[in-house]
Amino acid sequence: IQTDADQPLVVSLTDAAGVGIANETIQWSITGGSASLVGGTGGGSTTQVVTDSNGRAQVNLRFGATPGPIAVQATSGLALTPVIFAAQAEIPSLRIISGNNQTAEPGTLLTQDLVVSIAPELSKALGGVVIVWEVVSGGGSLATASTPTDGSGQASNQLTLGAQAGANVVRASVQGGPSVTFSATGEVTAVELSIVSGNNQAELPTNLDSAPLVVRLQRAGGGAPVANATIVWTGSNAGFVVAGNETTLANQTTSVTNGQGEARIIARVIASGPASVSARLQNSPGDPLIFALQGAIANTATLNVNEVRVAEVLDSACVALEAVSHRTPAQEDLLQRCRELQNNSGPNPDGVADALEQLDPDVALAMTGAGLEVATTQISNVNNYLIEARNNP
Repeated sequence: IQTDADQPLVVSLTDAAGVGIANETIQWSITGGSASLVGGTGGGSTTQVVTDSNGRAQVNLRFGATPGPIAVQATSGLALTPVIFAAQAEIPSLRIISGNNQTAEPGTLLTQDLVVSIAPELSKALGGVVIVWEVVSGGGSLATASTPTDGSGQASNQLTLGAQAGANVVRASVQGGPSVTFSATGEVTAVELSIVSGNNQAELPTNLDSAPLVVRLQRAGGGAPVANATIVWTGSNAGFVVAGNETTLANQTTSVTNGQGEARIIARVIASGPASVSARLQNSPGDPLIFALQGAIANTATLNVNEVRVAEVLDSACVALEAVSHRTPAQEDLLQRCRELQNNSGPNPDGVADALEQLDPDVALAMTGAGLEVATTQISNVNNYLIEARNNP
């Protein structure tokens, strides 16, 4: 389809003795299928050609966009019957020749052209098939929207990758026929990712927004900032608010560097104890940067001295209970109360303060009992040591 036939259609007009009749008009017309005639007086679906000195007349055939059989009729006022030519328009197959799976800096022109080839099984006409090119994803740009195949059935195009690192996909297709897809990757290389601010936040109430965690991406050696690059953030005992849902935290999210090469995110520590957030450049094999955070019920705003002491005990208990694989019902109940306090430490500090105030006498008693037990154990250890020393002078 959409190509010129390799050979013209030729008829011969002769008299009874077989001698060619010159200067007679031959009428040509498409009587079936999708095609057009090139040459003579007219063109398109009909044309007229005058015979030469040998009584011959010819036209060229252009296959149309629709596959299927084609019939072309040639008639003369001197001949009793017309001549019928038969042809077949085919949809070719399409395959990638070269240029697939390249990697380059975002926003740059790929070093290799994207090349495709058509390969009909039966026909020989390979030139002039229109290949349509389209950027499917990645935000890149093509040198042209369509290219015709050459005499060998090949067509090519050039792709400039999108400005953002990541996958780029381009589709090449025959109009009304098959398609193939090229993949390319924008990969930022020779860059440095550094922490700007937000590291070592140790006074965070659990489940409260941190100060922004900020990183900067720039060319190696302190070069120009890199904009529109995707930074992947991953939390350990930390999460990120899912858009539109303050009660749901995701453990991974992304953000994009701005014109200064900076990207930022807000995190929340989920449970008492240490937490961390890693930041890495998407599609980069480099080691991630690590932000250290520390969350505690004891960091809840508005707590008095006694409430802070109770919260510190509970923070230790929460961490210890999380590590217990087979908890008793009482331990499980205490852990659930810990989690409730952790969930409300940031958003509901007054409620947490009230709960800690009620717990203060019980915790003080438990701490006193624990202190007496430790003292008794130490005295017993000293006594055993003296007995051992007396028996072994």
